[in-house]
Amino acid sequence: MAGFDQAGLPGTEFILHGLSAVQDFDVVNFIENFQQENSVMLPSLQPALPFLDLHDVHRLQFNSYVMENLREKLLEQVKHLEVGKLQSLLDQCFPFIHVALLRPVVMEVMKYLPKVPRNALNNLQMTPNCTNSVLLKLKDRFGSSIMLCLGMQLAHF
Repeated sequence: MAGFDQAGLPGTEFILHGLSAVQDFDVVNFIENFQQENSVMLPSLQPALPFLDLHDVHRLQFNSYVMENLREKLLEQVKHLEVGKLQSLLDQCFPFIHVALLRPVVMEVMKYLPKVPRNALNNLQMTPNCTNSVLLKLKDRFGSSIMLCLGMQLAHF
């Protein structure tokens, strides 16, 4: 999943480097270790994984489903958080602005903050793959004052 590498977590680059570095007979071990270290790890879930495998439910499909559901629940919870908790959540989730599935969480947190911290705006400006939709949402939220903060990137909107 794109964006995890930028957030400091094992992602596409980690997997490609790991697969190219291991010997042919260690590829299966590498994949199994990666799955164990980076999959949804709930004690009650462990017994169900072989059952999911038996029914040909791929781990990526399962993890994506869990991630989407957790994201939706988090988006609902964000609406009811205090400003201090929103700020803390922004600090924790902002590195995932590069992950398309998690970008809505970052934007929702920014939406409910009375004032987005200057460092977050500066980081957005420095993010080369920050999509135009993110910039448009910020412009809708903060009006033309955001254009001064982000410079010419918003000038054509």
